[in-house]
Amino acid sequence: MNEAPKINDKANGEKKEKGSKKWLILLLLLLLIGSVGYNYYTQQRSTATVNVLTDEKNELLKELEALKKQYDQEILNNKSVAAELEAERDKVLKLMDKLKNSDVQMNSLRTFRKEAQDLKLNMSHLITENRMLKALNGQLRNKVDSTFVVLNQAEIKANTLSKKVKTMATSIERGSVVQPLNLTIQAVGQRVQSKTKRESYTNRAKKAREIKVCFNLPENPLAEKGEIKFYIQITDPQNNIMGQKKTIFFNDKSLTYSFDKVIHYDNKAQEVCGYINTAFVDLPKGSYIVQLFRDDEFLLTEKLALF
Repeated sequence: MNEAPKINDKANGEKKEKGSKKWLILLLLLLLIGSVGYNYYTQQRSTATVNVLTDEKNELLKELEALKKQYDQEILNNKSVAAELEAERDKVLKLMDKLKNSDVQMNSLRTFRKEAQDLKLNMSHLITENRMLKALNGQLRNKVDSTFVVLNQAEIKANTLSKKVKTMATSIERGSVVQPLNLTIQAVGQRVQSKTKRESYTNRAKKAREIKVCFNLPENPLAEKGEIKFYIQITDPQNNIMGQKKTIFFNDKSLTYSFDKVIHYDNKAQEVCGYINTAFVDLPKGSYIVQLFRDDEFLLTEKLALF
């Protein structure tokens, strides 16, 4: 009579033990699911952060590249302060290299952006100063005339005033040179027959019918009016000179060019374009290089890639 309760107690104990194991397994399973979910969420969040930082890094590189190109243009247009501009451009290039080779981190990205802002501010100051100098050139030209009058009236001050005249004349000369801008080279495909005579451009060598070269002459009230002759040299991927292939000599130097352009400059801005016919030429694929000269002075260069 006493054995039956013992058997029931044992069965109940086994049931409780099995129930406890089930709850323990369920708890462990929930913990595992939670851990996996948390790790997945953390990984996704980390990936999203890296993507955002990478986008910001690429955007900053684009800004620095634009700043570098702006310096390149300013250096071409302002030879009198080219050394100072080149020093600032080198800072931009160094910052670009550091940014390209750096790991994407929030703190380092802030530092890079601050340095970029400082470089932009420096360039703004340099450009402002240069424009002020150009504006002063007009005043200097008027002062030159007054200085010559003073020379005739006071011979005692002749030597001192002569030095001042030379200094001012040099400043005027620097600002009075017409510097071409925005050199471009394009392959013209089939012309569109319309009243506007629109041109279609192509990057395929087989479809190119003409090579078009353009550049701009800026407004410059200090420059002397009259004819200016430019020489355009275009070379194909095999370094062969295209077009007329004429050669001109400057003392001990010579220049072989594709064509020339004679411009009547009247101190106003104007666009200058020229063409060479390639309709009956099998143009090879590769890079075509255009160089712009005034006499034997190299001014600008640009490339065109045809496929």
